Amino acid sequence: MPAQVIFAYANDNKQSLKFIEEEIDAVYDSINNINTVRNGLVNPVKLEHVSLLELINEFNARKDELTVFHFSGHSGQFDLLLDSDELIDGRAIAKLMEPATNIELVFLNGCANKKLIDWFHEAGVKRVIATRRKVFDQYASEFSKIFYKVLATGTIGEAFDQAKAYIIATKIENIHQQSRHISSDNLKGGEEEFPYSLYYRPIFKKTMARNDDLNKYGEWDKWSFSDYRFTATEYKPCLKLLNTIGAQGLEMVKYLHRTGSTDKAEINAFADLHNEYKKFKASPDINFSGKLSDKIAQLLPRPLGIIMQQLVGTAKEIMRGKTQQYDALLNYQFRFYDLLLKISCYTMVSDMYEVIRR
Repeated sequence: MPAQVIFAYANDNKQSLKFIEEEIDAVYDSINNINTVRNGLVNPVKLEHVSLLELINEFNARKDELTVFHFSGHSGQFDLLLDSDELIDGRAIAKLMEPATNIELVFLNGCANKKLIDWFHEAGVKRVIATRRKVFDQYASEFSKIFYKVLATGTIGEAFDQAKAYIIATKIENIHQQSRHISSDNLKGGEEEFPYSLYYRPIFKKTMARNDDLNKYGEWDKWSFSDYRFTATEYKPCLKLLNTIGAQGLEMVKYLHRTGSTDKAEINAFADLHNEYKKFKASPDINFSGKLSDKIAQLLPRPLGIIMQQLVGTAKEIMRGKTQQYDALLNYQFRFYDLLLKISCYTMVSDMYEVIRR
């Protein structure tokens, strides 16, 4: 599955932000352009005039592969303003993200939202970009656009530092327009202080201060989209098992085996699975099918193992009578095992092919 990147924004009917749509369009295009080099690596999603219900739906649908969440709009110390002037506690948004175990970055592009940092860190987010004071609309838009333009090809540390350098050099701060603060555009705060910071989860980095030396990035600054890998670790190749689907799959896995791209212990485990499959094929006995289903449950994606175990349990119940119904079920079960293993092999080959292409 590709990395899921959510760009969400909401505008305020009373304090309209005229640069926000331009910003989201630009950052979406920057990340989407990654796919021109590495097709299918990322899946950016643009949520316009986002509501809380829409965020809940998107988080649930993409939680396993959600990598970046970006919000642009009005914000305050703890609150985010969503569509139709829906004022939402940002701490609840952080709570909703707890199931997203692979998320690398949350970017809150509004005013004075620094107090939300700890809540997102506690939810498991490794990095949070937040603001310590008021930011103006164009200022926020330009910082975001440069950040994602650099992140598309570089590291998160490079992206932050180059966006910061651009903002300081162009003096966009001097152009006072509508701010992105919820209550007032007169929010107090030293405008000489750069508003954005990149904050790291304490367990990820012991201190909260960044390393601003461009020549001495810490490991926490080096994350990039090029680090992203498919997380479907269930699909590791087995040389013998893949032999059942023909020369193309076999040659592909031989290549991976030669280059050391595979886990030898995993290959041996799949070889054991293949041996159980051969036993069952040679003598379709319910005892062999039980061992086969156990190995499938251990090595292949979870739904397949559950189906196997349920089939075995049903077959054993029917077996007690040794009826024609049992014989028919066992025949269907055998054919299903055969088909299911081949489908699994094709799936593994497909995933390995994606790895080779990248």
